[in-house]
Amino acid sequence: MSFTYHQESSKSPADAVAALEGALASKRFSVLWHLDMSGTLASKGFPDHGETHILEVCNAARADEALRLEPEIAYLLPCKMLVRARAGGSEVGLLLPSALVAMAGEGAPELTAFAAEVEEDLRAVVDEAAR
Repeated sequence: MSFTYHQESSKSPADAVAALEGALASKRFSVLWHLDMSGTLASKGFPDHGETHILEVCNAARADEALRLEPEIAYLLPCKMLVRARAGGSEVGLLLPSALVAMAGEGAPELTAFAAEVEEDLRAVVDEAAR
């Protein structure tokens, strides 16, 4: 079982990040945090691993719903997305909510269904941003 979903894009990483932010907004997700991982590592003297951006995103209404289903889900929030440089463009992806819920254990069946719904939205966001 894969724990990520990603699409290749001909967009530069900067353009892919902008497209991702726009696609997230269309699904009522906000970017809570944006880490320029490559820049942070470079500033600390580590070698270049290629341009990489990690975004933590949240749809507040969905987060509230998840916490009502299972308060311990707070350990898995917010959702994590990635944009990184690839030859000829970039890769846009996400850490699958369904994989996180599965990793957390059996839990409530409604939490598994909830994770699948959020994942469907985020997969659509990845697809849109990568186009």
